[in-house]
Amino acid sequence: MKRVLLSLLTMIACAAPADALLCTPILGCDCTVTASDLDFDAFTPFAGAQNAEGEIQVNCTGVVDVAPSISVRINKGVWGTIPARKMHAASGDLLSYNIYTTSARNVIWGDGTGGSAIVNVSGGLLTLGSWSVSRIVYGRVTPTNVTQPGDYSDQVVVRIDW
Repeated sequence: MKRVLLSLLTMIACAAPADALLCTPILGCDCTVTASDLDFDAFTPFAGAQNAEGEIQVNCTGVVDVAPSISVRINKGVWGTIPARKMHAASGDLLSYNIYTTSARNVIWGDGTGGSAIVNVSGGLLTLGSWSVSRIVYGRVTPTNVTQPGDYSDQVVVRIDW
């Protein structure tokens, strides 16, 4: 058994999508995003698909909005593509995994390419001042019978458009 860790890096984008947050005219909005790691702590190569959960949290100030929402994108990571993400071990071995929008793990969370979905996160009916929202991230590793034990990792970037 070895540890498998997926680091979710964070990034803020200033692009304003159609559902952009409404900000106070003088102060404007300021948003930060944080994400916890997906930690497949007790990964066992011959145990089949294994799941983990993490969380993405967005905190904004200066919001004056009815039903605020933002778009959250997750990139491909370092070693694979969005439909086929890979974690890497120091030995050079690769381990297939992906990140999903729901606990059913049937829709890949990505940037809208390769069949992936961009997730629109919303919360609250009326926001005056600060606004916070969080969303669970669902991960799954899919080892094969030739997957070697080891410490695997990848880093993906979480981007919000607001």
